[in-house]
Parts: sequence; structure tokens; C-alpha cells
Amino acid sequence: MQLATSFCCTAALIAATCATAANPPDARPAALPSFAPSVEDIVQPGWKQVTLKSGDLDGDAKPDVAVLMRSTARDRIKPLPPGSNYPLDDTNPYVLAIGLARPNGYDLVYSKRDLFPNETAPSHGDDAPDDGSVDIRRGVLTLNFGHLRGYDRLRFRWDGKAFRLIGLDCAGVTGGEITTLSANYLTRKARYTHAAISDDREKASMITIAPAKRPSLDQFDWIEEWSGHDSRGNTLSC
Repeated sequence: MQLATSFCCTAALIAATCATAANPPDARPAALPSFAPSVEDIVQPGWKQVTLKSGDLDGDAKPDVAVLMRSTARDRIKPLPPGSNYPLDDTNPYVLAIGLARPNGYDLVYSKRDLFPNETAPSHGDDAPDDGSVDIRRGVLTLNFGHLRGYDRLRFRWDGKAFRLIGLDCAGVTGGEITTLSANYLTRKARYTHAAISDDREKASMITIAPAKRPSLDQFDWIEEWSGHDSRGNTLSC
């Protein structure tokens, strides 16, 4: 998807999907505008702000914004069976919107649904997005995704047309071993660590990342392979 038409993806945000008794229709915000006079104009009726972060993303010394919002549709909040540890299961979706500051408001250059999981803890395996899920610092947009047995931290930088993936940090547990990865796609260097859960000692190794074009944020898809490979062809992962 090209950035110039990224906000045409708002058509996808308002397109209806078929509902079944077991799966209510997707909650989608009204079409987001291409320009918003204020942050309040970004968050649509029927949605709530989860977190708002500001900082310079395009190098003009003006505070841009990243807004993570969530639907409040009541038909996606289900009671859990008696005896469950938690009374309700909220599967409302999230939308991330990014606005670049202009003299009288914000140009909305990006929005995406399904980037953050809507099926989250405590009933599911992914952590619910919160205030720490989005960060802007030194021109870099960082997105944090927590999982039952690890995390992914993705870093993006605006290149004038799109937010390009420039870094990945992750951790995961498999077979009693903790693996961490810190990858810098700009330098094409990455560092792995491996350690047994029962042992504080860790083994570290440096690898070279194979050259490849990294996806932009509007192209990002959890289903497709996106993290890249090392020089031996191994997929970068935790």
C-alpha cells in the first residue's frame, strides 16, 4: 500500500463485514479525515483514546502525534463463564493513527487497524495495548507488543514518504531457553543472546543482516515474513 493512499485505507475502516452469532460485526471508526484541526478530531465517536504520544517525527521541530484508539462497542464485550478469573472478555479492535503537525492542525499520514491484537490478556495470549505501547523519541516511532512468553519492539523512522522499519528488539521462550534479539536494519548488525531459564549465564553472538528492503509501517503485516534474514539465510526471530 502506498503512503499517498494510506488514508484511503479508511475505506477499509468503514467497510462492513458479515456478522455471525458467534462473531459480531467488526467495530470500525467513521472515516478518518486526511486533516484534523486537533487531536480530539482524530478520535472518532464510539472510540476511546488508549494513548497519545507526541514528538518530532519528520524533522521540522514540530510535535507530531501518534494516537492509539480502541472501539467501545458493547457487543464485543462478552461475559465469561462462571468460575473464570475475569468477568469479561473485551475483543474490541484498535486503530493507530499518526498525524504530522501543520500550522493549523495535523496531516493524517497513516492509520491502520489490526496492527495491535484485539484478543488480549487476560483471556488470550497477547498483552492488552496500553500507554507504553507507543513511543516517540529522537525522531523514531517505537511500537511495543507484549506476548504471553515474550515481546516484540519495532522501531520506524519517517523517510518523507513512509515510516520505514529500522529496528527490532524481541524476546521469547522456547524449550526452556530464553532468546533475545536486537537488530539494527540501518547498520545491518544484530545481536542474539541465549540463556537457559534455570541459568543466569547467557551466550551472545553478533550476526550480519542480509540486505533487503524492509517494509514500511503501512505495508506491515504480521502474517507475512517481515523481519529479514541473516547472511546465512536464517530468519531473524525470537
